[in-house]
Amino acid sequence: MFNYQKPKSLITILENKHDFINAYSRELYRATRYNYPVSSLNIIIPEKITSQKIKDFIIDSFRESDIVYCNDSSQSLQVLLPYTPEAHLDIIIDRMIKSYEDIKKVDVTSQLKCEIISLTKNDDDIYSIIYAIESAENLTAANDATTAYFHTISKKLLTIVEQGNCEVNLVNHYCGMKVNYKATLVNAKEGLYTFETDAMQLAAMNNNEQTLIEIKKYGFHMSADVENIDFILNRVTLTNLVVMQYNSIHAASLTVELKEQLSAQLVSLDSKADINLSAVSFNEIYGCGDISQLAIDNNTLRLLINKDEQQYTLLVKFIYSKFNGQTQKFTLRIMDTSEKSMELFKSIVTKRSRECIQELKHLCA
Repeated sequence: MFNYQKPKSLITILENKHDFINAYSRELYRATRYNYPVSSLNIIIPEKITSQKIKDFIIDSFRESDIVYCNDSSQSLQVLLPYTPEAHLDIIIDRMIKSYEDIKKVDVTSQLKCEIISLTKNDDDIYSIIYAIESAENLTAANDATTAYFHTISKKLLTIVEQGNCEVNLVNHYCGMKVNYKATLVNAKEGLYTFETDAMQLAAMNNNEQTLIEIKKYGFHMSADVENIDFILNRVTLTNLVVMQYNSIHAASLTVELKEQLSAQLVSLDSKADINLSAVSFNEIYGCGDISQLAIDNNTLRLLINKDEQQYTLLVKFIYSKFNGQTQKFTLRIMDTSEKSMELFKSIVTKRSRECIQELKHLCA
């Protein structure tokens, strides 16, 4: 006779990040389709404990329907909780804290760290899922060493900004619209940084609010407080510049400057224009070229790129264009969602951002 033993727990415990991302994506899709709540938690265990104790902690803290990614090396857990409204997570966190108190060492005074990840069910973009995982990894790294590391990066980035060695944009949101114009540093003294920018950028700002400084070359953003706005000289003075850790920037906003410009064509009706692409993100493209002969119909164009003996095409539209006396500079918004074309830009952004971050690490060394 077969000796059947009922399992102690049916909780899905995964040790591979890729498997967890796949499970995360599937569960968000189901939650959207069948309209049930789903929540997510990032948990950091502040001491090194055995794998068996971590497993016991998981079994005591979560339900059979929950999915857990367990990273033993960093003592971190990422948990997806189907059928759980975000408003109920406080109860679960209290239960986890009590479970941890039962297994922790007597001399450990550090508390369990928990972070609630807000999910948008109607956003099935894989990058929102990766963002949630990266958020946990940055929470794990939020210690004194990381604080010192980002302080070093801050000092180096400020030096780079002051020397004008990279293109800087200011980013604000006005009435739901992202306003993003190039800025030039004109003065830096005693923690005050004065930038000259477009009047449209200043119109999106208010005194005593925050703005973002986008440093394209390295894929970093810095937050800053607005000290003063001069609408006559088109200048803004900022203070308290701080590098933002990546977990506070959505991946889709990451813009990277290409090492070499990428040749492309814009096509509309029967007209074509040869252009060069200088920077890309997951949803925007920055380029320049002569587009004076381009016939544009309802701001709908096709972008053609030949790369690695393959042709990629995307549907795009203009969201910004300006003639600087020599050439036309413009920003295109990607309207296409075809997997093949989007994969090209995802690979470009990912590869180039890694290169830039490595370069920045060498500069900081």
